[in-house]
Amino acid sequence: ISLEAVTDCSFIELPKRNIEEQDFVDGKFLLPFSVHPAKMHQGRNFGTIVIGGVDCRFSISVTADLNPGGGISVEDACVKEAWEKYLRLRLDVESGQYENSLLRSRMWKELDEIELIEGENNLAQLFKAEISIDDGELEKGSRILALCRDNILAERQENIELYCYYQYLKLKLEPDQPQKESLIRLLRKYLEEYPACYRLFFLQVKTDERLWENLPYLAGQMRRQYEAGCRSPFLYLWGCQVFNRMPELIGNLGDFELQAVYNGSARGVVEEKTALAVADAVLSSKKSSRLHFRLLTRLYSSYPNKKILEAICAVLIRRECRQREVFTWYEKGVREGISLTRLYEYYLYALPQKEY
Repeated sequence: ISLEAVTDCSFIELPKRNIEEQDFVDGKFLLPFSVHPAKMHQGRNFGTIVIGGVDCRFSISVTADLNPGGGISVEDACVKEAWEKYLRLRLDVESGQYENSLLRSRMWKELDEIELIEGENNLAQLFKAEISIDDGELEKGSRILALCRDNILAERQENIELYCYYQYLKLKLEPDQPQKESLIRLLRKYLEEYPACYRLFFLQVKTDERLWENLPYLAGQMRRQYEAGCRSPFLYLWGCQVFNRMPELIGNLGDFELQAVYNGSARGVVEEKTALAVADAVLSSKKSSRLHFRLLTRLYSSYPNKKILEAICAVLIRRECRQREVFTWYEKGVREGISLTRLYEYYLYALPQKEY
């Protein structure tokens, strides 16, 4: 038995995620979890714990009530939810898979919701300006930038991210090469002072298109942001786009590369050549974690390629998986004529009893 427990919300913490056969006592396993009131909104909170294995999955619903007066206010909870919706929509726009004009309309609605509760918000105003510019409504975008200009310039030293974003939008509105080079130099300077400031790095990636002409360097910079603690889905998405352009940068499939392609596979943006590079990396580097298995099975569902199937079987064999749930993978491998040490042995191990 080899299971993994995950949760779909932030207020539930699982101190133990990996469940093995030795964790069961008399055929039972008690899964401990903690509930964090600071991460809940007032009233009733809903979450789910999902426990899954190679070929099984079930969920446990969790309901937690926060006493009145505790946690964050209803207004703050609504604002947080609106920001989350906005960022999910923006990620959809960045992935390039959807109709952007419709998404931007929904993004504007979420920003309106935020300002309805909080009042005028400089960041929300800048986001609205960018939506207007991207929709071709340049005069509208210019008016919005003019309205928040004084506040942003007054807080330039305290909020360098907002100031740089304002300058970036001005360039989108009125392209000017000298001003663009000046902003690129400023971003480099700030990133030298604050190397872990991923929002400045994101602006640099969007401002300096020359970074996309040197993909090994760009991948290295993204890896540095990951190592500094950045876990943004935008970083993963752009990383996946880099690997799609140059799959050999997958290398030995380190932690950043794994997360980038895994998140990209969930969004359906991984190209077949990148999927094959992942399979090659797994086969050559002897990787065998559960995340590798989940990634490879996702990739195989999109690209049922023999090499990806070989990598799946290799991971299962390295992990000594003999459950009948994985038999179908060994069976596919045998039928495809995959030449892999111990494949037929594990095929027999996992063969359901009724097949003998």
